[in-house]
Amino acid sequence: MSGWRPAAADAWTGRDDGDDPRARRWHQAIQPWDWSSRSDATGTVVIVGYAVDAGVRRNKGRTGASEGPTALRRACSNLPCPAQPILLADGGDVVAVGDDVLGAQHELARRVALAQARGARTLVFGGGHDVAFGHWLGLATSDGTTVRDGVTASLNLDAHMDNRPVPPEGPNSGTSYSQMQAWCSANGRTFAALALGIQRASNTAALFARAQEHGYAWQGPASLAPDRIDASLAAIMRHERVHLTVDLDCFAAAYAPGVSAPTPLGVGPEAAESIRRCIASCRVRGADLAELAPALDADGRTARLAAALAFEIVDAWSMLR
Repeated sequence: MSGWRPAAADAWTGRDDGDDPRARRWHQAIQPWDWSSRSDATGTVVIVGYAVDAGVRRNKGRTGASEGPTALRRACSNLPCPAQPILLADGGDVVAVGDDVLGAQHELARRVALAQARGARTLVFGGGHDVAFGHWLGLATSDGTTVRDGVTASLNLDAHMDNRPVPPEGPNSGTSYSQMQAWCSANGRTFAALALGIQRASNTAALFARAQEHGYAWQGPASLAPDRIDASLAAIMRHERVHLTVDLDCFAAAYAPGVSAPTPLGVGPEAAESIRRCIASCRVRGADLAELAPALDADGRTARLAAALAFEIVDAWSMLR
């Protein structure tokens, strides 16, 4: 079984720079999200935690990502609010009981769909990278199960393809893209997915063959350079809805040591500009940041990187009209 809990009471705290509304920070602007309301929420970004690392454990990775959402909230607390008006809301955490990864994915999908139905965008803090299937499913359905019209594409910034076959014991942090492909096949929808930042040393030949078989496009780390990102995105720009997922192990271990599987030759922080360009170029309705494991995070640098990316995402959304 899986379920939900409110965010930690002390997750949003920080400095106060006075009464000038231009000096407000995220911890001063964030409001609780009312899951029972059906009122219009256009212009709101709902933060949802996916406090689950059972998928990482099942995938034999370094555990600790279940604490990621709270750590990332704390790292985001002192971020300045965007200059353009945008509302921030906290929708609490999806949790798993035991190893119920699939249940947690479906609970996340249901809540994402509820928020999206009210016009909000969703920013999900993981948790293992099994978060990607749950978030994508919430964009592809109207209530977590009912199929929406059109194509929901997924853009994966990652060192890994995450398209392993789903094992008998259930999904894990490496199966989200196999789950998306299987769902699309079962529901008569086009599977549209693109992975950028992929490391050849982190994926077997079998995974590349599966990607080619299923139409899952991929490019290497150079595809995330700011001067190449526009061409890299051409395959998904036309789709009705885009899901953006950032597995923090896409970044080099020097910048992101606190993840399930650190990457020695990953990309640098300049990829943040490419993330902004993704949002400016594509119809990104939801984004997630995955695999922050605070106990493994030397000096909190991975959390600070993730918070900087969260700022870039929210600030880019605030610029859209």
